[in-house]
Amino acid sequence: MKVNKLIIFGGSFDPIHNGHLKIAKKAFKKIKADKLFFVPCNNHPNEKNISASNSERLAMLNLAIQNIPEFEICEFELNNNELSYTVNTIRYFKKNYTNYELYLLIGYDQLVHFKEWNEYQEILDNAKIVCHVRKIDKSLIKQNVDFPYIKIGFKNINAASSQLKINPKKSFLNNKVLNYINENAIYVEDREKLVLTEYRLNHCKVVANIAKDLALSHKLYPIVKKAYVAGWYHDYAKDMPKEKLEEIAKKIKLKNYVSWKVLHGHVAAYIMEKDFFMEDYQVLTAVRSHTLPYDFSSLSKIVYIADKLAPRDDEANQIRKEWAKLAFKDLNLCFETIKNFYDDFYARKNEEKTEL
Repeated sequence: MKVNKLIIFGGSFDPIHNGHLKIAKKAFKKIKADKLFFVPCNNHPNEKNISASNSERLAMLNLAIQNIPEFEICEFELNNNELSYTVNTIRYFKKNYTNYELYLLIGYDQLVHFKEWNEYQEILDNAKIVCHVRKIDKSLIKQNVDFPYIKIGFKNINAASSQLKINPKKSFLNNKVLNYINENAIYVEDREKLVLTEYRLNHCKVVANIAKDLALSHKLYPIVKKAYVAGWYHDYAKDMPKEKLEEIAKKIKLKNYVSWKVLHGHVAAYIMEKDFFMEDYQVLTAVRSHTLPYDFSSLSKIVYIADKLAPRDDEANQIRKEWAKLAFKDLNLCFETIKNFYDDFYARKNEEKTEL
């Protein structure tokens, strides 16, 4: 009589990457399993820094495994507000999949610390351990692992979710997952914390939300997400040194710009395209155009307006509330009003400099 075999693969999957899939496929083949469940955690016992929301991680998982019918997702831990102890997950599967032999897929680091897990003996009593091994410290194995486990090994996969958040690589991320990350501005805070001051980061967050609200208010539903993404990234290069901005401007052949202070939009779009693999022309254009507008699409106008509506202490401080009211009534008139204000302001400043 055939024994049905089920593999449990837990983790944060923030995001899921091709290393996870390779491990899962290798284990599935080795065990000759019938099912494999990805089990994203909710409250990790070791307080892992999870950036994406539960729904976002689920969406990425679904995109990654949608063409692999033997792979499924279990939401047991996501639906439980208690700490995500593996023993509880094992109990869940034992109760709900009574006709299956259970296997728990873990990594080498987890293996050598397995006896520190909550109720580890109960896990061993109810599931067989499968471990994907890269480099082995035999002394650690001898010291900490006195229980049987099934080893699956292959060449080292230099993929870590924590790094892929800020430095995505096409070879490590499913294309649909990568597009989802870009289309929803997932991990943007992780990325911007590395290059922006706290003030600038908060500004970007505010602009993203204003841009989204403007698009919704004017029922421009196809560009709501785009407005949010462009709002987040519009000042990505704002805190970059003058020399670096000018260096990149030269690389992308920007010429005849009025000042290095207007370069950050073009440089941000360059980084978005080159380093984050963003392909949405509308979003990239809106980011480029937010300093000195040259594109007059609804999306570019929204990002330009949102940037100017975000609170700050500047020459427009007294009339910003009036602009905000106008923005939600007449987008085009608000854009022209703000643009004319700044055109006049900078023209006056240039005249003052000339007179001096």
